[in-house]
Parts: sequence; structure tokens; C-alpha cells
Amino acid sequence: MKTMIHIHEENLEFHLTNGKISYIFRVMEDTGVLEQLYTGKALRPQPSYNHLLEREVRPSNNLLEGSLLTSLEHVKQEMPVYGTTDFREPGVSIRYEDGDTISHFAYHSHYTMKGKPRLSGMPHTFCNEEEGETLVVELRDRYSKLSLLLSYSILKDHPVLIRHSEIQNLGEEEVTIERLMS
Repeated sequence: MKTMIHIHEENLEFHLTNGKISYIFRVMEDTGVLEQLYTGKALRPQPSYNHLLEREVRPSNNLLEGSLLTSLEHVKQEMPVYGTTDFREPGVSIRYEDGDTISHFAYHSHYTMKGKPRLSGMPHTFCNEEEGETLVVELRDRYSKLSLLLSYSILKDHPVLIRHSEIQNLGEEEVTIERLMS
């Protein structure tokens, strides 16, 4: 089977394509936030996807001091959170023991696998090694010991992308998951 997950390791760009659709996202420099660049009809793999970046200078409300290009409210984030210059509804919301609700999930690592594993305890799709591939991206919260796993599966013969989200608590602090979107 021809590979359907193309990864540019040097600039952390991910392109999932099966000849029917493409889904492209990247890790934003300096912030570690996952930014969606494209979803739609199939595109050929490219050496870079910088031409898909949408940036405007924002004189206020930037995540990083001295940067005019890190206003996350204008970025198509893979998993937006509350408290990082984005005022839209978050994709994940965590309440910590002290009542705090600020998180910042940033890129930590990634890996791929053949097929799509089964999930326990919930309805789901799955496929064997010949039918699809899965990319798992791990994000780590900068303020707690939480890990957020985002799994992206693409099937060889169908124009669909399947995404699954999972939070792992790597510490001892109890947290309440108020929202977790797939």
C-alpha cells in the first residue's frame, strides 16, 4: 500500500491524503500549537506547505510578546483552548483542582501506524493494516501534567478522515474534563 501520511520532519507539517482528499496541518513555530492549513480535494505532496499559511499582522492580543503574528484567534487551530488569545469556544476545557481553567497544549511528539485501532467503550470505526493509516500527535500542557493525544486516520478507499481525542493524566492532580471535542 502506498503511504497516505506524509510528514515533513524538519518543519513538522503533516499531510494525510488518499488520492480523494487531503488534510494538511502543521506545528506553529514558537507556540507549538497545531494549525490546520487545508482540507478538501486531494493535493499532491509538496516539499513545503508555507504557501497555505494565512497570516496578518495583529498589533494586539498576541500570545508571544514582541510578535505580531501569534494572535491565535485568527488561526485555524486543531485543538483550541481557553486563555491563549483565542476567544472562540475551546475544543478542550479542563478545570484544575484550584479552579483554574487555563491550558496550553503544545506539540510534544508524533508517530504513525498501519490501520486504525479499535476503541473500547464507545462507537467507532476501525480498519486493518491494508485499509488505512493513523497518525497520532501528542500535545503536552505547559501548565499541568496532562497529555492530549490526537489521532487522525485516513482510509485507502474512502474520502474520509477520522479523528479521535484522548486526554491522559501523567500526574497526581485531579482534573475535571469539562469539554473534549473529537
